Amino acid sequence: MIIFVIVIQPVNVKFHVVNASLSEFNFITNTTTIVYNLSIEARVRNPNKKIGYYYHRIDAKAFYEKKQFAYIILSDRFYQGHKNTTMLRILFKGNSSIPLRGSKLEGFSRKFDKAKSNGAFNIYIRFGVRSRYKIGNYKSSYSKPKIHCGLRVPLLTNGTSTVFFCTTTCDVGSPLAMDDGEE
Repeated sequence: MIIFVIVIQPVNVKFHVVNASLSEFNFITNTTTIVYNLSIEARVRNPNKKIGYYYHRIDAKAFYEKKQFAYIILSDRFYQGHKNTTMLRILFKGNSSIPLRGSKLEGFSRKFDKAKSNGAFNIYIRFGVRSRYKIGNYKSSYSKPKIHCGLRVPLLTNGTSTVFFCTTTCDVGSPLAMDDGEE
């Protein structure tokens, strides 16, 4: 392993969310339903000179206040070569029931209304990746790195917002790590 690191000098993939916005984000209290339209653009950069990546699956889960409200499978299989950048365009759109009652419902609703009046929501995105790396003719076994992104996403009103999105660097689990069995 030490020789591998010295010779290959692997570097983790870089993952940035470069743009995000909510054209709709509403919480309907009496049905505890979130109605959403969340658009995200993410840049995935392979900075390695000698390592390529096969992405067999990428999925994404969106959370607000630790409550998952959306899930999507992003892409078909693709290969990302050396020193290459791939753009992912993601659209979460729909509605989701959030199981809340009593004081938890009241607290959630208050936080939601406050964030809406401030013009931005703290949204957490977790990307699940199933990938393999390639060095020369060697292909590794599958790994399942997790990518975590904490975003402050502006809410658009009539197509504009007083809050601007700032590019966010996401925390990337090592693509060269072995599968830990977590789903």
